[in-house]
This record gives sequence, C-alpha cells and structure tokens, in this order.
Amino acid sequence: MDRLLDLERAARLAGVGIDEIEAEIRRGVLHLVRGKVRLAELKRQFPDVGERRTTMVEVVGQIREDATSKAMGQRNRQTYGASYAELKESFDQAARDARYYRDQVIEYRELCTRMRGMVQDLRTRVTPRERAFTDAILRWIDKRLAHLR
Repeated sequence: MDRLLDLERAARLAGVGIDEIEAEIRRGVLHLVRGKVRLAELKRQFPDVGERRTTMVEVVGQIREDATSKAMGQRNRQTYGASYAELKESFDQAARDARYYRDQVIEYRELCTRMRGMVQDLRTRVTPRERAFTDAILRWIDKRLAHLR
C-alpha cells in the first residue's frame, strides 16, 4: 500500500512550497487520495525526494495520524451502525404512523360524507328558517371535506 502524505509533509519532503504541490495537483501530475498525496507520485515528480528527509518527528506524526484515522474509522462504523439501526426504526415508526393517520383521514372523510347526506336529508324536512342552519352546517362539512381531499 502506498504511503499517503498531507500537503505540508509532501512539500517538506520535496523541498518546495505547498503552493507548488498544489500547482502540480491542479495540473493533474499529482493526485489527491482522501486529501493526501501518494509518496510514489511525489517521488516520480520530484526525484530527489527521499525518506532520508523524514525526521523522527514526522515519523511519529505519521504514526499518530494513521492510528487516529484507524480509530476514527472504527468509531464511525460503530456510530453509523448504531445510527443506521436507530434511523431505520425511526423510519419504520414514521411509516406506521403515516398508515394510522391515513386510515384516520379515510374514516373522517367517510364520516363527513355520511353526515353531509344526513344533513341534506334533514334539510328537505325543515322550515325555511331552520334551512339556514342546515346550510351553515353543510358549508362547514364541505370545508372539512375539502381539507381531506
């Protein structure tokens, strides 16, 4: 497996500035892998790059960085695994709730439709003065039905 270097470390090893490394990346000579440069590509572009320039501090830094990214990878798998299960349960619960409320809306719509029929039937048997009340009830039912469509 090729060793990956951050831009700062790659620039130090090549003996150039970070801006020159970035220019090589923009030209497509160097490629980024997870935000880092492959040591083999760096050596190909800058032949005088050698491990000899790697100081003990850089070695320790690389070990620390590798250990941190490995630990973060494990933690992310555990975290996302738990989150996935929780997220799936949440979606399943939302689907159950949606079915329940859809059924409630259907029942409410049927109830309003039956009530509308009853009020219309009643409207034919009441006095003109009472008909105004039944008309108001019919308008109210129609508004509710419009919201349920």
